[in-house]
Amino acid sequence: MRFAALVLWLKIQSDQLIAKASQLAFLFHHPKLSGNTEIDHNKRVKALNCFKLSQAESILETAPTPATTQLVQREYVVQGYSKTYLNHDDIVIPTLKTLQEYAKNWAPANYLAPYASPIGPSMTGKTRLLMELSNHICVVYIFICPKTSSGHPPRLEYASCILLDTETESLEKTCKLLLLAILQAVDEFFSTQRTDKVPKEERMQKMD
Repeated sequence: MRFAALVLWLKIQSDQLIAKASQLAFLFHHPKLSGNTEIDHNKRVKALNCFKLSQAESILETAPTPATTQLVQREYVVQGYSKTYLNHDDIVIPTLKTLQEYAKNWAPANYLAPYASPIGPSMTGKTRLLMELSNHICVVYIFICPKTSSGHPPRLEYASCILLDTETESLEKTCKLLLLAILQAVDEFFSTQRTDKVPKEERMQKMD
């Protein structure tokens, strides 16, 4: 996808946001070069519009130090989680409506289980969307990844250390039991709520 088409698809009009979009897209496609301060917006766009990696590399020429790249990557990721969510009504609301519609129509004869699978490459906003959905519905976020993972959000060592016995013969079985216990706790909590008389804000505070 050409960068101009990406901007059009995201409905971005602000020059500042367009520059940020080129930074994020460049970070995704050329992570080792994203920390080079000599690569400005115009050069990033030219590289992003290349269909071949060799063409992009000829435009970019120089590469930054790995340490600088890591710092820039972390800065972008942190900003993505803390900034105001853009296009809320175009992304979050339709997602909520879709989830509610399928949940209402779910039947064991038609579906194996009542779940949804948001699938997409890294840095496309899946986790950030879940964070935003938590302002509207109950969200239990469980991040499972191997110990060697270097992605974002980072792996929580504390959670696996406290909740899982890594010396057990069947770690897979332990993980399944943990997930079932969490889901059961959520189900029991909402089963005891009188949602017709308790305001949404109060129910969410109790969850905290």
